[in-house]
Amino acid sequence: MDLQQRFDHLIAEQHWFSRQDTVVAAVSTGVDSMTLLTLLMRLPMANRPRLVVAHVNHQLRAQSSTEAAFFKRLLCRASLNV
Repeated sequence: MDLQQRFDHLIAEQHWFSRQDTVVAAVSTGVDSMTLLTLLMRLPMANRPRLVVAHVNHQLRAQSSTEAAFFKRLLCRASLNV
């Protein structure tokens, strides 16, 4: 069983989310938050909550603006709230 299947199974088994729930996911471009966002976005529709993605551009690194633009494009394509 791969990671997505294990995640889907756990969410369904524990009844953590439904389509009526809203989940705010705070993300950076780090592996951990990107993995969580991907897992949430790929949940079966019956168990997928409404996703709100929070990303803060502190403008502390040269790539901060590039990362913020990446999230905006990604979430617009996925029809999630920016």
